[in-house]
Amino acid sequence: MAPRGLPDNVMMDIVDGNVWKEFSKTNPSFNDKDALSIGLLLNVDWFKPFDRSEYKVSALMMSVINLPRNERFKKRWTMVLGIIPGPTEPKGNVNTFLQPMVEDLLLLWNGIPITNSTLKIVKAALLGVSSDMPALRKVSQYLGHKADLGCSRCNFMAERDLTKKGASGKMSYYTCVAAPDRTNAQVRDQAKEYQSAGSLKIAKEIQKKKMEFATQS
Repeated sequence: MAPRGLPDNVMMDIVDGNVWKEFSKTNPSFNDKDALSIGLLLNVDWFKPFDRSEYKVSALMMSVINLPRNERFKKRWTMVLGIIPGPTEPKGNVNTFLQPMVEDLLLLWNGIPITNSTLKIVKAALLGVSSDMPALRKVSQYLGHKADLGCSRCNFMAERDLTKKGASGKMSYYTCVAAPDRTNAQVRDQAKEYQSAGSLKIAKEIQKKKMEFATQS
């Protein structure tokens, strides 16, 4: 994960961002000269594979960020990790489909030995998810982008006019005051609490509590 030598204020690719630049500093084990360290990018998207059909399916695809930008997304370097079948998009999260990939990523995080002419330890980390907003919400387990608490970066609550535009009301995200950011610790704690929910009813109560927390922040 070597730097590219560009000025700090110039970004032309994902490898010019802070996540790539700072990752090896915060995770020293990925600086091991005897190991091959790989950064991965996950793409999840739903599409209609057939003409004149409402059937929708999704592919889980992985790309290697270490590759040059002009090679990274070519077919021969793209790994298809799984298919989420149709005929419609699953509601809520897609953890069932992601679990096998997560198990493999945990193995790669710790490093696995690869033997070619010499023994090499290969380590890999998922550094980003490239998806449109609805797919990103499903993968990351955030509430949908139309939810009251719809932003994954801050705790801003949308305002609704229930007399306009359908049952959910006309939504407004306009504000003159910046909402407090969601911290990494806060997101992880809320995710663990949601994951521990024993039923759909309890999960919805946790979601409601998150929104109440945001209005108090």
